[in-house]
Amino acid sequence: MQDEKFKVKFGKSTAERPKVLLPLSYGSSSLALFDMVVSHLEEQCQNERAVQGYVLVVLHVGEDAARMERLRKKYSQVLEKLEAEFVTVDPAVFVRDLARVTVTEEYAVRRTENSESLDLQELLLQFESRSSRQDFWQQVVQEVALRSAVAHDCSVVIFGHSMSRLAEEILALTAKGRGAETAHRLTDGEIEYAGRRLHVIHPLRDVLASEIKEYVRLGGLQEMVATEESVKHKSAKNKTVNELVREYFETVESEYPEVISTVVKIGTKLDSPQGMAQQCILCQEAIYRDPKTWLEQMSESANKEVQSDVPLCYGCLMNLGVGGGAVWPVSRPSREEILAEYILEE
Repeated sequence: MQDEKFKVKFGKSTAERPKVLLPLSYGSSSLALFDMVVSHLEEQCQNERAVQGYVLVVLHVGEDAARMERLRKKYSQVLEKLEAEFVTVDPAVFVRDLARVTVTEEYAVRRTENSESLDLQELLLQFESRSSRQDFWQQVVQEVALRSAVAHDCSVVIFGHSMSRLAEEILALTAKGRGAETAHRLTDGEIEYAGRRLHVIHPLRDVLASEIKEYVRLGGLQEMVATEESVKHKSAKNKTVNELVREYFETVESEYPEVISTVVKIGTKLDSPQGMAQQCILCQEAIYRDPKTWLEQMSESANKEVQSDVPLCYGCLMNLGVGGGAVWPVSRPSREEILAEYILEE
């Protein structure tokens, strides 16, 4: 956050200040980042002639309005001096333009019109695997966060991922067949979404999860942290890919933190594949090589003569399963549709 565009302004028009979106999950990392950003803005406003360098927009994807109200009350004295917005978005806004997508026994993908009316919970429950449901839920949260950035005219999005979380995502994405997404999802830089350029930053990428927890303890933020369901008692087959990877890093972090930093350093060196790309009909991620072409070399069931109706990435293909299918949103809204359809509660 030391870029020139975030620094304190003196005598300049407030219209020049960027708007920064901070998605808040109420996990330790996002709360720690919120506390740091608020402290940064408070320091900027100490000079009477100063104007804070950027406007903060705090976003929560969910319905936990009570927790956000407690957070605002805790920081009320500081927030009175700052320009900040608090927004809660119902993830149900993700549900639009539904269609049924199926995978045949020959690994061909078919799209058919959908006559069912399903809510988000029903859409997620279509997938039997907890790992698949979590994978698609993460896609929902990511999409809603980016759409909210467009709706609120934000040019910057800051995520509270710690180094440990980034390492977890790198290995989990690879295991789930989404390795090609690593470069643009977990590294800092600009992305294009709904015709708008967004600068994505992970300010805590050099901080371990254990260090974040200690910061939260010292800052008295434990009461604000949302408790996560314990999965230690579950068998490995009932755990998601992310949960398995997280357990591994929690085990090695205390004695071998260099393992985590090495994974992140390698991940940041990755770049997006070259060449023309199609777009997955479910997750909207780029497909640089049709997974069916690769599967044809491994499976006798794959048929080269049978072509797919629509593109599907390998990760989504595995989530649906051969012979399986699901009803899911199959397109992203335009910027105009986002501004017209999103109901943002401040």
